[in-house]
Amino acid sequence: MSETDGAAEPKFAAFLAIDWADRKHAWSLQAAGCDQRESGEIQHTPEAVEAWVATLSARFAGEPIAVALEQSHGALVFMLGKYGQLHMYPIHPRSAAQFRAALYPSGAKDDPVDADLLLDLLVLHRKHIRPLRPDTEQTRLVRNQVENRPPGG
Repeated sequence: MSETDGAAEPKFAAFLAIDWADRKHAWSLQAAGCDQRESGEIQHTPEAVEAWVATLSARFAGEPIAVALEQSHGALVFMLGKYGQLHMYPIHPRSAAQFRAALYPSGAKDDPVDADLLLDLLVLHRKHIRPLRPDTEQTRLVRNQVENRPPGG
């Protein structure tokens, strides 16, 4: 996937933030036009992610959902990338850490709080975050050739 500016963003039905972890992810969700938030956890398995996204898809009738996460590649991005209704907004870990430090000077890390902070960044400061755009076939081909070239080649 690549980060690029491009088409105008769709009208989102919901905003979702996921604080990534090895075994389970904390998430925070806010429906569009609503101030109330929901939160929870999801296991880091393809089956759990697929079932969870299916629930979101049914709830929001397949409408677009903006998703903030602290990575632009990796297993979670790969799992979520196959769902066209999910529009990912990667937030650099340093930006998230500095935002956390500004609001919580103790420096304590807390996954549910981090998910809420990522959601704040997505809802309130999205114009400063580039959405992740799917790679084109040509981009994937070039990246695979570069990754597979012999050392020094």
